[in-house]
Amino acid sequence: MFKKPFNRRIGETRECKECGASFHTMKPKWSCNVCTNAKQKVIETRKRSRYEKKIPYPYQGPNHNYFQRFYPLRRKLHKMKVRVEWQAYFKEKLDEIMQDKILMKWINDRRDMETLKQKKAKTISRTKKDYPNHHDYYEY
Repeated sequence: MFKKPFNRRIGETRECKECGASFHTMKPKWSCNVCTNAKQKVIETRKRSRYEKKIPYPYQGPNHNYFQRFYPLRRKLHKMKVRVEWQAYFKEKLDEIMQDKILMKWINDRRDMETLKQKKAKTISRTKKDYPNHHDYYEY
């Protein structure tokens, strides 16, 4: 006559509505973990398909050997002992990077977590101020 309530203390053994397998659960649900995970995976792939992905770093892969590229630079930097030499070298490299349009496009592409957090309207970090802890703080 009355439907018995779900026993949350010891759980129940139920039969899955999708695949028919029996499973033990501590929550009142009718699908096993395998079926639940399969359904959630479909939802996650649908969500991820909407995201804009940042293009990978342009100078990587089989045509760009890091050892050949960075070992001579490292050797050159170890030979420099005066600060003025370092500054001139880095100024030259920075100008070279600024002229490289592909690399600058990759650097200025702002699809990262920082920008996503800034675009959100209200978050805990924006609404709550992080005040310093003055508990048991006494000035004498």
